[in-house]
Amino acid sequence: MNTKQQRLKKIRSFLRSQSDPQTISEVFDALVNRHGEEVSRKTIERDLDELLEAKALALLPGTPSKFKLIALEEVEIPLTLDEARTIILVLGEGSELATKIRSLIHDK
Repeated sequence: MNTKQQRLKKIRSFLRSQSDPQTISEVFDALVNRHGEEVSRKTIERDLDELLEAKALALLPGTPSKFKLIALEEVEIPLTLDEARTIILVLGEGSELATKIRSLIHDK
């Protein structure tokens, strides 16, 4: 995963963890001070614009504008290989989800 994709993931993660919409300054502060990103505020603005275009965020009008994460249609769940294999066994080999998980872990 490249740096930009990692940064976008961190932005989504930060917004997901917040109960209220956040401003550009709040997102920038979180990435720089909490996540140690060495990035400009302008870069964060461009990232937020990209997430808006991808319909991953909603922009709330006002001064200042605030951003909130739109409900996801996909989730990322970190699993060990053993956990993924256990899920496949529980679902059954013929299950569509088991096939999808198997392809993601490159298991035959």
